[in-house]
Amino acid sequence: MDFHTSKDSGEVLKAVEQASSLNSLIELVFFEISPILVDLFVAMYYVTTLFDAYMAFLILFMGMAYVWIGYFFTTLSQPKRRTYVEKQRTENTTVNETVHNWQTVAYFNRGDYERERYRGNIRSTISAHYQYYFRSMGGHALQDWVITFGYTACCVFAISQIITGRKPVGNLITFIMYWSTIMNPLYVMSYSFRHLSSTLIDAERLLQLLNTNPSVMDQENAKDLVIKEGKVEFQGIDFAYDPRKQIIKNVSFEVEGGKTVAFVGETGGGKSTMLKLLFRFYDVTNGTVLIDDQDLRSVTLTSLRESIGLVPQDPALFNQSIRQNIRYAKLDATDAEIEDACRAAAIHDDIVSFPDGYNSKVGERGVRLSGGQLQRIAIARVLLKNPKIVMLDEATSAVDSAIEAQIQEAFRKLSKGRTTFVIAHRLSTIVEADQILVIDKGEVIERGTHNELLLLGGKYYELWTKQTAGASSSRVESKEGSKAPSAKDEPLIDITPPDNEGDATASGKSDDRGGNTGEVRERK
Repeated sequence: MDFHTSKDSGEVLKAVEQASSLNSLIELVFFEISPILVDLFVAMYYVTTLFDAYMAFLILFMGMAYVWIGYFFTTLSQPKRRTYVEKQRTENTTVNETVHNWQTVAYFNRGDYERERYRGNIRSTISAHYQYYFRSMGGHALQDWVITFGYTACCVFAISQIITGRKPVGNLITFIMYWSTIMNPLYVMSYSFRHLSSTLIDAERLLQLLNTNPSVMDQENAKDLVIKEGKVEFQGIDFAYDPRKQIIKNVSFEVEGGKTVAFVGETGGGKSTMLKLLFRFYDVTNGTVLIDDQDLRSVTLTSLRESIGLVPQDPALFNQSIRQNIRYAKLDATDAEIEDACRAAAIHDDIVSFPDGYNSKVGERGVRLSGGQLQRIAIARVLLKNPKIVMLDEATSAVDSAIEAQIQEAFRKLSKGRTTFVIAHRLSTIVEADQILVIDKGEVIERGTHNELLLLGGKYYELWTKQTAGASSSRVESKEGSKAPSAKDEPLIDITPPDNEGDATASGKSDDRGGNTGEVRERK
């Protein structure tokens, strides 16, 4: 994930776009430079036979001067070419940002500002191109002068030999007609060198990207994750995006399989970061993250991520149909399974109301759907994936109360028998969690059930009081009393955890041993 957060998407796209330069480079070497060297050798041999070694030496001297001038000016123009390519990438980045953030541009009425910003980028690109072009063309002009001088000198030498009677007039005519054949290899060699230099500069950034090692990768001899109970442990975890600022500080907790844990706290406290560590987008700075006593660093990334389902706060969809976006979670899913997942996520009725139903295109990143519809489609994806471990990152933040009740019921079915992690700012959605961890500045400052934390009267009590406007500050509700009305007993799709006799693998097949008897406890 470091790669994506540290690189601009426009820059990466431009670098990939310029990958075609590598194909041109291969074609240039094999199909132009190699044959031209043969042509040049044959031409020099023929001139030597037609006249003598003096004429060949004269042409060779001219050719060397021609090639050296091309090399000198190409080297001189390389910094300008590199600047030109950088300006192109900046221009492409501006276009990419503006197109992706068109709503922000419209909200703040900054169309004119973006137009001027893009115009400035274009001017910078054109200016850089002219500087590169003029240096390159200066070399061309000097090379043309060398060719003209060389041609004149060769003609004078040939005429002198004819006048003295050493060579016939026909040799001069043959030489004049053959001149273009002699010069063509020099033209191509000079062009090839300039093109080779430009190609390497264009592909420079792509080669740098290809040589970038991922910060998170499989260890040698890494094994597939095998899930039995779904127990998750954080042992003395420290983490920092930037070494100068610690994000997670000595966090330890243990979650038994099948239990639900909620993270609450102020924005920026490190809640989402802990889910990223569990998904292994990053490796921890210190400590260990375990699933069923298996260090995440010792298992394959593929098996780990197949075992976990995530409902993000800001889901992103492909510009494809709704059906294709949901099937992305399970590529071999049937249409019936997709529709059942959508019913469980309370989005089926919305989808069938669209003119094209499940075949409706969602637009880039799902712009044609509302925030609530996006989140419910993300929920349907996880329901279809049927993982053993589920993470919900503010999964009901963009839905109204009526839809939230339906989604909460789907969550109850989804969470049953699965280890579930919930990030919530709306505390009413996590009152039934088996354990609530209050995160503040990267540390767990409180832990317990909803009722226990209210009785504690600490940070959680303060957050709860703010959200309920004091209505619940003096009342501790029982867990049974806080349950929402139950829906139908029959699940719309099979979202119960698989019940195999053997150990489960990362495909999500696992048994429920320990799923109902475990508890969350602090690591000592």
